[in-house]
Amino acid sequence: MRSRYLTSNYLFIRLLLLLVSLPYPATGSAALQGKADSTLHAQYLCRQAFYYSWKHADSSKQYALRARELSDRLSWAPGKAAAWYALGYYYELCHNNYVAFRYYLDALQLCEKKGLTATAGELYGHLAVYYSRQQQPAAAGHYLHKAMTTAARGLPDTLQAVILMDYATVQLHHSARPDSVKWALETARSLLSHSRDTPRLLQLSLLGIQLRLQQRDTAGALSRLPAFIHTAAGQGYNYPAIKGYQLMADIHPADAVSSYARMIRLAQAGSYTELIQPYAIRMYDWYTQHGHPDTAAQYSHLLFDILQKKEAAKSNGEMDYLGYYTQQHNLRQLQLQDALQQAVIGKQQQQSRNRVYLGIIIALLLLVTIFAGIYFFRARFRARKNAAQLCAMNREINEKNKLLLSQDDFKNKLVSVIAHDFRAPLGNIIEISTFLKQEVLTPEEAVEWMADIERKTHHTLSTFDNILAWVHSQISGFTWHPRPCRPAALLPDAIRYAGNMIAARQVQVQLQVPAQLAVSADPEMLQFIHRNLLHNAVRFSPIQGRLLITATQQAHTVTVSFSDEGPGIPQTLLPHLFTGMKSYRGKQQGAGLALIICHDFIEKMGGSLHAANKPDGGAIFSYTLPLNHNPS
Repeated sequence: MRSRYLTSNYLFIRLLLLLVSLPYPATGSAALQGKADSTLHAQYLCRQAFYYSWKHADSSKQYALRARELSDRLSWAPGKAAAWYALGYYYELCHNNYVAFRYYLDALQLCEKKGLTATAGELYGHLAVYYSRQQQPAAAGHYLHKAMTTAARGLPDTLQAVILMDYATVQLHHSARPDSVKWALETARSLLSHSRDTPRLLQLSLLGIQLRLQQRDTAGALSRLPAFIHTAAGQGYNYPAIKGYQLMADIHPADAVSSYARMIRLAQAGSYTELIQPYAIRMYDWYTQHGHPDTAAQYSHLLFDILQKKEAAKSNGEMDYLGYYTQQHNLRQLQLQDALQQAVIGKQQQQSRNRVYLGIIIALLLLVTIFAGIYFFRARFRARKNAAQLCAMNREINEKNKLLLSQDDFKNKLVSVIAHDFRAPLGNIIEISTFLKQEVLTPEEAVEWMADIERKTHHTLSTFDNILAWVHSQISGFTWHPRPCRPAALLPDAIRYAGNMIAARQVQVQLQVPAQLAVSADPEMLQFIHRNLLHNAVRFSPIQGRLLITATQQAHTVTVSFSDEGPGIPQTLLPHLFTGMKSYRGKQQGAGLALIICHDFIEKMGGSLHAANKPDGGAIFSYTLPLNHNPS
């Protein structure tokens, strides 16, 4: 019984939905006078087509045809889609499912093409119900998912309610899911809580009655049917009233004759006679069996009229696709003509045809051989190419691995050098600070030690600046811009920078650098090198020692040398002086990191840094940079 309820009430539910799918014109039909070729009038005609779908099917068709004609003339896509939609409903009422389904698909394709989201959402829901009624759950689920997705995109409450009622109609086919139906109806009722739209409320009522029947609450359904039928018939909705009487007859078979009679009267008044054919047959059989031949004859005439109308409706519906049928007919004629011609000339050209077939076979074999050769050649070429690419990738990976190992080794050396060069100075500062805190020094000793703290602090900060400068130089993308630099002009600033240390050790600094000599270098990097080489020479010079700074010019280079009278460089350390592999000058520390940075800066500027021991004692550090011929 449940399946019969769903099938018989399907059209009623959809017609209720479409009554308000288009907004009413702002004024009545009188306001449309003088606007017969306007989109407003086309909208009005579509509205009337949906409106009369519930009251008079033939009137609905006429309005839909006029709306389609006007919308085609105006090239108005929303009107065409709505008109096709209404025609689909009409032909479905006439049980011409093929034409109806074609109209639905045409309307949906137009909506999707023109972006008519709201109408497309309704069509998705309608097709879901249609496929559910046709026992095609996969297609029904597909369109139902698209309808629910469209509803979730922020459609108005009324359209969301329409799609939810479609959802409830589909789920009513699945008796195991009554909770889904109940949820959908409650949500739709909430969305329509402030609406006074009688058709939608009628639809909700009918779905509620069907849900009760599904849950075997026949008494509850029967208690609501009379009010539902009274409301529908009282307002002229012939189609929903027919559905109500159909449910009544199914629930109470004993009173079915009375319900069938009322259904037939309403169907005749609303031109829904195709829907009542099975019930007219039952009435004819009943009156025949109970000895009422006159009344049975009336139903016999009614059945004859129904059959005539169904044939006429089918013929009229197929006229919309006459072009398609004509095209198929012409195609069949051409095929017959071609077959006849082939039969006539076939006998005359049999031998020639055999030779052609043989040639084709040979050509195909040749083509297959050629394609096979090309394929194997390409496969071999691709294999070689892939092997070459693999070798290149392996080489690149190996190079990157070597680079990573080099960078990791550099990181370890940097950490080692920083720990080595910072630990001793900072330890001395902490030791002096502890003595000062314990107040074990005289004022004179405290002043002297404070001066020593200041010197050591300046030295530590200088070392830290060296590290920052060097790290900056190691950053990828580091560039330097060579400019003319005169060492004779830069060195005095470096000497003043080391003034405290020079004064403390009473070192005599002699500067013998020609003023006109210029090199191509970065001033900041070059001055950094000057400060560190000078600091290194002063640091290892004896008390009251002498430090000589000289410069010599070659063909394209200039060499600046720093010569001290210190203990010199141990022979075991000399090869590793600029790599940081060993500590510099035994117990004397602090210059190792600075020398590594200086060596790196000199190489970046295209020069070289050298260190050696003098025969008469002491060490000499010198750098060589390109000569700048245009110092101005």
